[in-house]
Amino acid sequence: MGERDGILDNHSHEPVPKQEQVSGVRIAVIIIGIAITLPAFLLGAEVVSSLGFGPGFLACVIAGVVLTLIATLTMLVGTLTHLSTAAIIRLTFGSTGSKFVNTLLSSTLFGWYGITAVLFGQVANRTIEDVTQINVSSMLLIISGSVLMVLTTIFGFRAIDKLSRVAVPLLALMLLAALTLVFQETSWTELAQLRPLSGQGSVYGIGHGASLIIGGFMVGVTITPDMSRFARRASDAVTGTLMSYGSMSQVVLFLTGVPALVMGEKDLIMTMAMLGLGLPALAVMLLATWTTNVNNLYSASLSLAQVLPRRWPDWLTTVFAGIAGTVLAIIIGREHFVDFLTFLSIAIPPIAGIYITDFFLLRRLTIHPSTQDSIPSWNRAAFIAWLMAGCFGAYEVLNKSSVTGVQALDTVITAAILFYLFSRLTNGSR
Repeated sequence: MGERDGILDNHSHEPVPKQEQVSGVRIAVIIIGIAITLPAFLLGAEVVSSLGFGPGFLACVIAGVVLTLIATLTMLVGTLTHLSTAAIIRLTFGSTGSKFVNTLLSSTLFGWYGITAVLFGQVANRTIEDVTQINVSSMLLIISGSVLMVLTTIFGFRAIDKLSRVAVPLLALMLLAALTLVFQETSWTELAQLRPLSGQGSVYGIGHGASLIIGGFMVGVTITPDMSRFARRASDAVTGTLMSYGSMSQVVLFLTGVPALVMGEKDLIMTMAMLGLGLPALAVMLLATWTTNVNNLYSASLSLAQVLPRRWPDWLTTVFAGIAGTVLAIIIGREHFVDFLTFLSIAIPPIAGIYITDFFLLRRLTIHPSTQDSIPSWNRAAFIAWLMAGCFGAYEVLNKSSVTGVQALDTVITAAILFYLFSRLTNGSR
């Protein structure tokens, strides 16, 4: 019993032991595997097809720079503390207050899980029917995939690490194959001259496109401590960031939008089917969904572990998260995807801005082991900063305005500044 519990222990409440820490390259491979997924493909197609080749590329570059800067800080917090995101949030927002934040964060991850599972069910159903003329229920595909993902997630970081090392090279090969076929018909010069697809109005500018990308990836950036806590040293965290958010993630995002612009089809799987890659693409999308949703469940279970009674074993929390995510997958719809990303760009980025400020400026890189046992129930400065930054972000979205040009970045900066000022005025950080 004790050996099994050790294998299934996700270290929800304590730092990752030294013998389980790994290199930055392995952290990067996991993050890339998480980023290469169906919702990301849909997002890349949405932005590039709405803006066109040049503006779409610029939106991806802006988003990549912003995400890299923020992800470097969030990953360093995880590496230097070796604590999960939920445990870090507990230190910042308080033992009781953090339960609200972690509940929102886990609910958001359920949303990502649901969107990914629904997209996979719809795509798999359509592709299987086109190839075999057999109609397999989308709901059956969603539930079957969820069972597989829950079983993998139960074994935690080690299972995610092994899965990513297999999936990421295959995903890269499939994307390269699709692009090769596209370039057989279209040159770079012709690509640069392509205009946005007619009737595309969901992304209304470069800043909005970059904000959607940042908002879509900010959940992942906010929870990077869940992975970077396994890094050995600070340099490994930086390596992991540069190899993932600083390069591959945004390159993949943009390149998945290119076939959509050329073929006039936002659905990458349908685009690949049009290029003659239907079945191989379906197999790779299965891997993409698997790697991403396993991470969604893993981080959701870590957040829930800070909310549920501590006597709950980690594997049981994971099963609970999987059931909740599957139920949400059945009731959520693809048509709400952009609205969901807009909500994320308002609610989630301030959380990262607050705990980054707490760790680097207020705690000055120091968290003593006894700190986790002596934190207050509520940190009013953190909550006020979070709410005000969220309201400011909502105002910008409604009025289609932004100080920096990227609304998600505005909320991070606003939350960080307000939290620092309120903490200095009220000593609320202690």
